[in-house]
Amino acid sequence: MKNRKSLIIVLLTFTLLLSACGNQPVVGEDAQKTAVSEAVSELLTQESKLTEEVPTEEVTPEMTEEPTASPVPDTATPEPTATLPAYTVGPTNFPADVNPLTGLKVSDPAILDRLPVMVKVPNFPAYGRPHGGLSAADIVFETWIGGGSNRFAALYYGTDSDYVWPIRSIRIVDPEIATLYNAVIAFSGGDPVKVMPKIWRIMGNRLFPEGTCPGICDRGSYDVTRLYANTAAITDYFKRNAIDPGTRPNLDGMKFSEAIPSGGRAASKLEFYFNYYNKSDWVFDQDSGKYLRWIEDGTSYEMIPLTDKNTEKQLEFSNVIMLFVNHVEIETQLIDIKVWGNTAGQRAVIFRDGQAFEATWKTSDNETPMAFFDKDGNPFPLKPGNTWVALTGLSSPESIDGTVWHYDFQMP
Repeated sequence: MKNRKSLIIVLLTFTLLLSACGNQPVVGEDAQKTAVSEAVSELLTQESKLTEEVPTEEVTPEMTEEPTASPVPDTATPEPTATLPAYTVGPTNFPADVNPLTGLKVSDPAILDRLPVMVKVPNFPAYGRPHGGLSAADIVFETWIGGGSNRFAALYYGTDSDYVWPIRSIRIVDPEIATLYNAVIAFSGGDPVKVMPKIWRIMGNRLFPEGTCPGICDRGSYDVTRLYANTAAITDYFKRNAIDPGTRPNLDGMKFSEAIPSGGRAASKLEFYFNYYNKSDWVFDQDSGKYLRWIEDGTSYEMIPLTDKNTEKQLEFSNVIMLFVNHVEIETQLIDIKVWGNTAGQRAVIFRDGQAFEATWKTSDNETPMAFFDKDGNPFPLKPGNTWVALTGLSSPESIDGTVWHYDFQMP
């Protein structure tokens, strides 16, 4: 198109030159204009005809050679993967291979086809430390027994320990805890008048007192620390006697999640003191993501790591719970701790992942595990793993200094 327009201009110029040439006859100015006009008109007419006959197309230049492909890297760049949701399980519909008391998978689901085993472990006398087997428990309950002392009720379900040591007497709160988890109780003695009638009435044939080795055996010493328990042997006893049906009990109620819930406050350390001579510290360990247990030395009363006699490692728990419970002192060493019947809910402070969370605990009935709820009434997600539950009085004072949370045991 551009070339044709150029041709018109050339022809027009040529025509004008011819008209001005001296060898041609001289004509008037009007005649010259007429001739030029006719020549231009003829050329434009021819151009228009050419345009109609030949349609205009975009011409794509031919490629003279193949384009050079980008080199393929030796290692392909991985496509971004979607973030998987945090592991969450419970409070119901636990998979067959998941322990509903820890939220963790077990290597052999068959171990869950039994009744949990609760073992009574003393914290005093102090020479009975370090205790054996506490690190293997799914849940440990710490209770006040009066006279300046506390005692532990260690619950074994997803794991066993062949050396839980030492073993001491049963108290009136123990059957209330045990029935919540469909457990049997291993212990050594109990007050025959003030304690045992309630124990027998509630527990019946699900009691395992000393005197039946290999369930509870004697180390050969002659003091209160002489006895130890084997939890697998205790389970075998109850199965052989058809007391344990060998099926999985319903232990729904606790929720677990790796995701840290919102609303927590920094808690690098938890202190729980019954008195100056009976203290416990829980210090958060960033590397393990758990709270490590410290205890007063029986001689200097300085705080030292509380280890497990079996593993020689410091006790570490995924969750530590301060449970506010109504305590009624019947006598100095006879304390009625009201675990049953808490359908309305009482306060709990749950420590996990270096944070403290306000919560509520409930016991909907006498045969269902404790359940924990957040401030909106939703099941509170515990961290998958083991849990330590410290029972304190409703009026126990609380103080917070930076990231250190402190509790002094106090009954009304």
